[in-house]
Amino acid sequence: MTVLAMLVALEFQLTKAYSQVNLLEYPGKPVHLLPEVPTVEEAAGLPGYEALAWYGLLGPQVMPSGAAEKLNSAIQRKLLQPDVKLKLLDQGCEAANTTTADFRKFLIADMEKWVKFVKSSGATAH
Repeated sequence: MTVLAMLVALEFQLTKAYSQVNLLEYPGKPVHLLPEVPTVEEAAGLPGYEALAWYGLLGPQVMPSGAAEKLNSAIQRKLLQPDVKLKLLDQGCEAANTTTADFRKFLIADMEKWVKFVKSSGATAH
């Protein structure tokens, strides 16, 4: 289960207050609450730009068989209820309907992307 993106909700509030502040987006598409604001790719010419804030639930590596899938299924049912979905959308968030396996793949890919980015930046920890 992932929810995109709490930062978009903040950005939406800032954009409403200060117009044309929008720098965030859902992956490759305009924020549904701000359809008139161009994507980062369109506005800044950054093809493939993607920086997401996401939320998910993680559990211990060793869980009882089927527990993660059962929990994920219950959460997905709740997130897809019209009132919950609307509440999330009103806050600039969008629930992603994913399996535990898909979420694992997403986590690994996201970590690999940011490790590569940090290494290429030359940044070091002090």
